[in-house]
Amino acid sequence: MIASFILTAIPAFIAHNFEDGGPFANVRSTRGRIAIHFALKFSRGLRNPLNMSSVLSLSCPNASYTSATTTLFALALIGNKDYRAQIRPSISTSDDRALLEEYFEGAVGLAKLRVNPPHLTPLFRHTTPSYNMPEIYPGEVAYITGAASGIGKALALRLVGQGGRVVIADVNGEAGAKFATELNEKAGSVVSISVKADTTVWEEQLAGFQLAVETFKRIDYVFANAGVAERPWLPPFDPAAAASRPLTKPNLSTADINLTGQLYTAALALQTFERQEPSEQSGFRGKLIMTASVFGFFPTRAMPMYAASKAGIVHFMRSAAEYYADKNITVNAIAPNLIDTGIAPDVLFVPFREQNLLSDIQLVLDQFQKLLGNSTLNGQALSISQANVWAHPPDTYKLAENLPACDLISVEIFKLFGDKTK
Repeated sequence: MIASFILTAIPAFIAHNFEDGGPFANVRSTRGRIAIHFALKFSRGLRNPLNMSSVLSLSCPNASYTSATTTLFALALIGNKDYRAQIRPSISTSDDRALLEEYFEGAVGLAKLRVNPPHLTPLFRHTTPSYNMPEIYPGEVAYITGAASGIGKALALRLVGQGGRVVIADVNGEAGAKFATELNEKAGSVVSISVKADTTVWEEQLAGFQLAVETFKRIDYVFANAGVAERPWLPPFDPAAAASRPLTKPNLSTADINLTGQLYTAALALQTFERQEPSEQSGFRGKLIMTASVFGFFPTRAMPMYAASKAGIVHFMRSAAEYYADKNITVNAIAPNLIDTGIAPDVLFVPFREQNLLSDIQLVLDQFQKLLGNSTLNGQALSISQANVWAHPPDTYKLAENLPACDLISVEIFKLFGDKTK
């Protein structure tokens, strides 16, 4: 009944909202209007309401967020009786206002629905936020791979500064130990330990997690962050010389570190979370945050292994987020564009500095922070390119046609594997 009402109401809704004074009145371009129509048409099929804001921000940036996004969210919420079950981990509440306030934390434009608590502010932004983002609770423990340098080191510094404790896991054991010592000396107490761990070696990662639990009793966050830049997987294309060289075994070390290594970290994180009770502070068993990249969304002809591994991280994250959503565990990813770190030779960054194409590492850390504490964000790829931040939506092309089979395969696979997950 409600569904039929929505189907008949959509044309009138579109007409009303494109009128002068309507929330979409300033969207004059055909492309913009088609994008909104597409978003409306498939609103009942999309699994994650947050993606609606992404659709609008990417396809029709002139749309009025103040009413457009929340009207779409409300339409989807009301129009699909199964939608509430897909809004996780807010599944336990039946109050729509509470759902919106909790799940759309950081989303834009709640004024239309008169839901405008002061802590809500745009997730899709171009400036530093003025609101108080969630922080790590005092004493919480974060396990960070690749933490002796780059993003991992910067993240550890921020978390300790907020009262957290950190495990510095890095293949460079000496640098990791030195950094942990510096953190402890500055704090005047043990806020950090270090473990030498090559992420591609399961046994080394296992030993690291075991030491972390032995030392701190639990792990609240795992940041699967260790990674490397592209390494040539095949010799350069050269038909003239190809016949004179043997067929070469590909170098898959980029994928080994960026994908297999992160999956090892994820496997240990999720099993560790499974073995501990939800935190009295946050209510979560644990949170897994993976470092992906915008190159996991967009192909790049010079980095096939890097792009493939980061795309794998994004799709693993979204799938795992669905599986663990009702288990007090969240899984998300941070996907930056190029950052000025030691991941590649400095000469590579020179033209990017000259053209102002690098992303600010502090802005990247802000996205990590959005997932801390009592944040309920789950299954999100928070993305950064220069000063732009957005939650990258999953591919929904032909989703409506494929969703029944995609859902059914999960049901049947769970039966086959003896998994009681619904």
